[in-house]
Amino acid sequence: MKRLDNETKIKIEKFAKAGFSLNKISRKLNLQRSVTYYWFRKFSSHKMPKIVINNSLREEIGEIVGAFCGDGNYYINKNYGHQVQIYLAENEEWYAHHLDNCFKKVFSKSAWIWHNRTDHLFLFRIFGIDIINFIKTFVDWKINKTYSVSLKKSINNFDEEFLIGFLRGLYLTDGWLDKTTNTANFASTSPRLMKNFADILNLFSINYHRYHYQKEDRKMLYKLNIPRNNAQKFFEVIKIKEVLPRGISGKTF
Repeated sequence: MKRLDNETKIKIEKFAKAGFSLNKISRKLNLQRSVTYYWFRKFSSHKMPKIVINNSLREEIGEIVGAFCGDGNYYINKNYGHQVQIYLAENEEWYAHHLDNCFKKVFSKSAWIWHNRTDHLFLFRIFGIDIINFIKTFVDWKINKTYSVSLKKSINNFDEEFLIGFLRGLYLTDGWLDKTTNTANFASTSPRLMKNFADILNLFSINYHRYHYQKEDRKMLYKLNIPRNNAQKFFEVIKIKEVLPRGISGKTF
């Protein structure tokens, strides 16, 4: 979809100042609501409701931030929508719905969940500049998020409930159970994120092994595995059985 021309913007301004609603302007000009919204809010006396954030739900907030760091991204689409996306494997539809419940509890807002059968994944998408701004109070990254994302501050600046949720979000997006070695594993191309993960394990006295390797023409991959005798403690710390539906395998014993 092309960006709006000046004549259409002027019409939106005229209708907005005349008191027309967002939906009515969209219908009159035959535009998508999301396209009209950006200009409507600049000129209208109507105030779009702000998201009310429930800051008391520390584990849910930590899990949202962890899942975003693990397999999420953010961008402003061509309709000026601020969009947070999290990519999940085709067998992780259950986790998309679990994350949706977390977002509902924290932001009172639902996500859009789409099954991409071509790429064999589930796409979790939610809109809102307030949401991404809130996530950014906890994390930052450089030009490429995948290779540099991490918590903004050291783990000592976060409460235990947040860290438990953060660890769970990371593991349930970028972690897996190796049934051959009976180890819990986590991998990332961000050395800073791997340090966050390891530092939190240290906080809970969970032993692990860290290593890294690089394939030809690929970025360095940082991996961590938790031996079976510590993996059980790890699963108890992140309360995985409280969120894992019955019959789901591949994440815990």
